[in-house]
Amino acid sequence: MAEYIELNRNGCLLQGAVSVLKSINGVVPIVHSTAGCAAQEKYISNAADRYGDNYTIACTNIIEKQIVFGGSSRLREQIKNTVKVLEGELYVVVSGCAAEIVGDDIGAMTKEAAEQGYPVINISTPGFKGHSFDAYTKVARGIIEGLEKLQASEAAVEESLINIFGIAPNLDPYWEGNLEELHLLLEEAGFKANPLFGYGSSVENWKQIRNAGLNVAFTGWGLEIARYLKEKYNTPYIYIEETALGIEGVEEILEKLASVRSERQEQIEALLQQKRDKYLYYLSKLAPTYYRRHIQKEVVVVGPTYIAAPVASFLENSFGQIVKAIIFTDKAADFEKENISKKIKFETFFSEDGKRIQEKIRELSPEIILGSQLEAGAAKELEVPLLHISLPTEGSVILKRSLLGVDGGLAFLEAYSNAVLTVE
Repeated sequence: MAEYIELNRNGCLLQGAVSVLKSINGVVPIVHSTAGCAAQEKYISNAADRYGDNYTIACTNIIEKQIVFGGSSRLREQIKNTVKVLEGELYVVVSGCAAEIVGDDIGAMTKEAAEQGYPVINISTPGFKGHSFDAYTKVARGIIEGLEKLQASEAAVEESLINIFGIAPNLDPYWEGNLEELHLLLEEAGFKANPLFGYGSSVENWKQIRNAGLNVAFTGWGLEIARYLKEKYNTPYIYIEETALGIEGVEEILEKLASVRSERQEQIEALLQQKRDKYLYYLSKLAPTYYRRHIQKEVVVVGPTYIAAPVASFLENSFGQIVKAIIFTDKAADFEKENISKKIKFETFFSEDGKRIQEKIRELSPEIILGSQLEAGAAKELEVPLLHISLPTEGSVILKRSLLGVDGGLAFLEAYSNAVLTVE
């Protein structure tokens, strides 16, 4: 008998695709599916404030009639209406389960619209083909290939231009702050970041992807895009497997940059020393409070692999905390779970089920929980503080806070220490 999942925080492929597309300025997603599919995405994109009302999305709203007789003509109509009503530089049709199962010729409809002069492409994203985290690579590849079909251009490589891949928009409460921190770090090292998501992003920036002299990849899905671009455009890349916080993360990024751009090695080494000095200066200011107020605590970390693992490592290795366990909430195949558990020295658990996660937290009985608002019940019952590091974050406003780099790491330690001291 199949088991049900309670309080699941992972959306489907379509929901993730819409969330990613909405984070690119100038891109307008068009959902070819039922109204429920389009509405459901709201609860991912507004995970930090479930009562937010600022929500507009184009959807074909297909019903039984289109499912029985086909919805291609309904899509044709929706594309034309969307272009008239919603201003954009690129319109991306994403398809849900219903449209894919009945076999609508979505490619033909978008090709027809493109031939009429509309900048429209399509990406196949039925929910049954993956979850929200899979959408990142699917959307990125779809836009790159779609723009190439709409307007082929000659490459003019700019060695200092760098693309960043692997920080997934709207699937991580700190994604925009993390990207901004990385952009600033690259610029301090003498490079030029190419914003692809969030503030400063544009369709034009996506057209410039092929002109980058280097790609920086974080997480597995970022690596997948970097490998794809290496094969397609022969763009070299560096891979940061774990987006470590604090000075350790800065050291890894800058050292790998220096290894592939030896002509900037002196500038990068000087920047690294500056970052070390800044980090140690502010960390020393925290030391007296750390020892006097006994900030060392037993911690349980709950969240997706790419957030929870580096946070746990940072807390124990750089801040002397006692990590009792990490509970990973994203989907992973059995072999991936085994590999993750081998690499991590902490006790690990995998679950998408909110109820089972709360039961595990009660069993572990930590002194502080790092997770999402879904862990609020367990935190209240155990009378311990809860610090948000993953979605949903209802009750917290996170605009551009970061967990990465020196400033992000210090801000995180500040928030962690305050959370601990508040309940003393």
